[in-house]
Amino acid sequence: MNTAAYYRSSTNLQKDSIETQREMIRMFSIQNGYLIEEEYEEPGISARKNSLKERSELQRLIMNIRKGRVKSLLVYKRDRLARKAHEHMELYYLFKKYQVNVKYVADNEKPTSYDAMGEMMELMVAAMNERDGKQISDRIIDTTIANFESGKTIGKLGVYGYQLSEDKSKILRNEEELELVKKIFNEWNQGYFENVNMFTTWLNDHGYTKSGKNWTKGSVISTLEQPLYYGMHIRNWRNEPRKKQRESLAIITLEEFELANKLLEEKEAKKKIKPVIKEKKILLLDKLIICRECERVALKQSNSIYIRNEMDRQGFLLKTYLKSKNNKDLYTYECRKHKICIEAETVEEEIFREAVDFFREMVSEHYNGLYMRFLKPNLQLIKKEIKEKEREKEILEEAFVDLTSVWINKETKQSLKQLQEIQKQMKVIATKIEDLKSKEYAYSFRKKEVDGIKGILKDLDSLEYNQKRYLVQDVIEEILVNGDLYTIVFKHPFLQKEGEISWKDS
Repeated sequence: MNTAAYYRSSTNLQKDSIETQREMIRMFSIQNGYLIEEEYEEPGISARKNSLKERSELQRLIMNIRKGRVKSLLVYKRDRLARKAHEHMELYYLFKKYQVNVKYVADNEKPTSYDAMGEMMELMVAAMNERDGKQISDRIIDTTIANFESGKTIGKLGVYGYQLSEDKSKILRNEEELELVKKIFNEWNQGYFENVNMFTTWLNDHGYTKSGKNWTKGSVISTLEQPLYYGMHIRNWRNEPRKKQRESLAIITLEEFELANKLLEEKEAKKKIKPVIKEKKILLLDKLIICRECERVALKQSNSIYIRNEMDRQGFLLKTYLKSKNNKDLYTYECRKHKICIEAETVEEEIFREAVDFFREMVSEHYNGLYMRFLKPNLQLIKKEIKEKEREKEILEEAFVDLTSVWINKETKQSLKQLQEIQKQMKVIATKIEDLKSKEYAYSFRKKEVDGIKGILKDLDSLEYNQKRYLVQDVIEEILVNGDLYTIVFKHPFLQKEGEISWKDS
């Protein structure tokens, strides 16, 4: 296969569209010497509502392109292939990869080109087609809404007790079914039933069926919530309800409908109380305390209730536990092998104070000097470089606009080559500016972050447990335990501090 043709219409209402496209493409093929060997036709398929993967004929075409069976493709207009910009470009890159000779036969369609300018043009066309498709869709929806609210059209119905006439211009009543619906409202509104399940069972036990089948809880609720039974037809467009009064269809009053839904809300609100699942607590010194003798991270323990296991930095298998004491959660750090068991409350506050003292000293006494010596000058240099690069970008953009005007008026290889070169330079500069701005943000944010922490450290009692944990984990590398002594190894810059603490043997 060498040449294929593709046709698509958005709705079945556009039944003449396919034939029009076929006629135009056949005329083009005869005039330009193309022999159409296979046609791909998708009538009534919306390119906005259906993705590329949901369009079987288009998928068949794509498969044949990948197999090298399609060398030339004839299409009426670009929007026949795709309405979404990203799908438009996906197809463009596919055609480019397999060097498909795509011909759009409509008069106002520009030829396909696989160079830089061609890609730029396809991007613009893709955006315009997506916008146009949305505008068309919006106009169709607006027309449909107007016709519904004026009573010209009804649309989908699917309500028990009613059906559409053959020409779909009227809603017909099924009096037998509507009598049962009235019975349902009357019985439910008595308030005797504890919940919908009991009412559903009562209906089925008394031989009341819905189209020969038993009622379900869902079908009963949908019946009680259907406003058409009091004469109000409601349909939704754009997540917004649209209403049309149809008094001739009412079988109950608005008051009866509201009572039924009030009872429904009250009785269904009585849900079973779900058991509260306690969140697993991540301790302040989680994965920091290490037994110096075995280099194993100290563990949390409980009454043999296994929670999870992990691997520490040396590769030892860790088990995490939690135990209870006087009906309260008691968290511990322990190494069973060396009979070490430290209660969290005993050690965490002291370690936290050590961490805070270290961090306060580092921030208060050393940070400003560090900022003045390193961060501030670098931040100033980055801002200066950003300004220079942005000016370079502006100059290139102006040159690009001027050259584009020249190229449009008189297409030459030289001007096209210059445009491509400028485009490359613009991309390089844009990437450089983005990198510089990321660095600028990082430097600025770091100072704001530390300034914020300075404020927090003024009121330690107000810190929540997780905030304390974040601070400790950021400052401390590890806590080595040996006997009744501990050594804190700080991350910045790996300073150590020794202390003594007592714990209970396990």
